[in-house]
Amino acid sequence: MKLTRRFVFSFLSVAALAIFLTLLLSNLTVQKSFQDYVSNRQDQDIGLIKESVIREFREQGTLSPPSRTWLAHMAVMDGYHIVITDRQKRILWQSPIPKHEHGAPQEQWQEQSFPLYYQDQVTAHLYIHYRAAKFFWADPDIAFVKHLNQNLLIAGLVTILLSLLVSYLLGRHFARPLIVMTEVTQKLQQGDLSQRVNLTAENLDMSDSNQKMKKPEGSLAEAEAIDELVQLAHSINHLAQSLEEQEKLRKTLTADVAHELRTPLTTLQSHIEAFLDGLWEPDDKKLRICLHECERLKKLTHDLEVLASSEVKLSYQKEPINLALLASETLEFYQSRALEKKIELQLQIEKAQKSDYILLGDRYRLMQLISNLLDNAVKYTDPGGSLCLSLQQEKVKEVAPNGTTNLKKVIVLRISDTGPGIATTDIPYIFERFYRGDKSRRRLTGGSGIGLAIVKAVAQGHGGTVEVEKSTSEGTTMKVTFEAC
Repeated sequence: MKLTRRFVFSFLSVAALAIFLTLLLSNLTVQKSFQDYVSNRQDQDIGLIKESVIREFREQGTLSPPSRTWLAHMAVMDGYHIVITDRQKRILWQSPIPKHEHGAPQEQWQEQSFPLYYQDQVTAHLYIHYRAAKFFWADPDIAFVKHLNQNLLIAGLVTILLSLLVSYLLGRHFARPLIVMTEVTQKLQQGDLSQRVNLTAENLDMSDSNQKMKKPEGSLAEAEAIDELVQLAHSINHLAQSLEEQEKLRKTLTADVAHELRTPLTTLQSHIEAFLDGLWEPDDKKLRICLHECERLKKLTHDLEVLASSEVKLSYQKEPINLALLASETLEFYQSRALEKKIELQLQIEKAQKSDYILLGDRYRLMQLISNLLDNAVKYTDPGGSLCLSLQQEKVKEVAPNGTTNLKKVIVLRISDTGPGIATTDIPYIFERFYRGDKSRRRLTGGSGIGLAIVKAVAQGHGGTVEVEKSTSEGTTMKVTFEAC
């Protein structure tokens, strides 16, 4: 059953049940109210009859003709049967039985009796027979209830028709975004990762890669949909975008790995074939070329292994680490490379006490993080440039679970270079695995595209963050933030 039909069926079922309960409760309420009214009126009538007859007998010992006429009229009009007997149960007087009460079953009748006194002695008995309130339904009463039920039934039918119309409109209103999102997810399942959910106030439609949402937040804000549908649409779009980016990265990875493998394998193949064909002698120079290509393959294999280890949750041997000392030691390893390119290395540590930069971390992983950042900075800094590694303590605002704002101490590591900078379009993706903004430059420098991905994984593994703080044509500054002990 389609979602719209289910919604209409559910809405109509609820409406029909509500109307049925309304009719039932209305009838029960009318019956109860009428019975209470009849019961109260009967109590008043019986009290009036009793007082009149008792007073007559107390004063005269019998009923006067006017009293008999009045009682007979009241009995006929209001449905009572009044009987007066002597002490031996012989009837002294009785009222006529109302015509509409003839043939009424005996179990529907009730009786009340009262002794009649004359000169302080019981001389007679008064019996008042009447139908129970729940059976006391005259023709006008029955007609009234029937008319009420007819009106309620008509109102119920009108309500059902209106419910049908409203449920259909609401069903389409709420089912349409779900149908659209279902179509989008089916397209995604079929491999079309360019699909997006586009919620607008006028229409809900899918957009392909040539017609994506330029402002999804604005479009969603205009849509008159419940928050859950908007959140679901956001989630689907985010998932689709992530899948599309991962697919692009996968294709890039395949092409890059193929290229990285092709060059050394081609070199090795040509040299070995030349050796086998006797064209070349396996001298020291040519063997070193083969060895160099083997080392390139080994390095690429190592990079892939490191990347695979970063795909799963990295294990850390954490202990108190002095980040200032570790940064100084790591920077020393790059002195020789910096001298070769005539790059000036600088170390700036705020405050004199290096003990202020203690954090709980893994020494090897932190050194790997700093080395990868320094390695990139040295690669892309032109000869005669400069590179600066700095450490600072900063305080950032932190919102506690109870809503209060506290200042938290953090350690900030910055590595700045005077290289050509990173393109603005590449910055959001440089921490992705195997992403290459400038492929020719990365090949010339021997990059495999996973160094910054490892930096991000290590930073997050220590509860920190990494970002490009600044990147212009005059240089780039990478910023890593850690929580201090």
